[in-house]
Amino acid sequence: MPVTKYRCKPLTRPMLVRVRAISEMRWEGWGGQLLECNGESDHVHLLVALPPNLGLSRFLNNLKTTSSRLLCGEFTTMVAHSCWGNRCRGNP
Repeated sequence: MPVTKYRCKPLTRPMLVRVRAISEMRWEGWGGQLLECNGESDHVHLLVALPPNLGLSRFLNNLKTTSSRLLCGEFTTMVAHSCWGNRCRGNP
């Protein structure tokens, strides 16, 4: 997963744990396997096993969209002042 926009540091340890859970759920749903997941406050690393017919860019777009929306909904108070701005408060 690419680094967060503007390289700010919005990710906390509980958020990284949740990103791992979301990633595992999405990989299993698409037929892949998450082998390893770790990160820091400004980025996440994923090591995955992919089926050969999986469109990687389409999947990563889905993963980033899903994880962003779920994190904004579950950690609203933590991200209210981060780089995610108004998107977590329902604004585009």
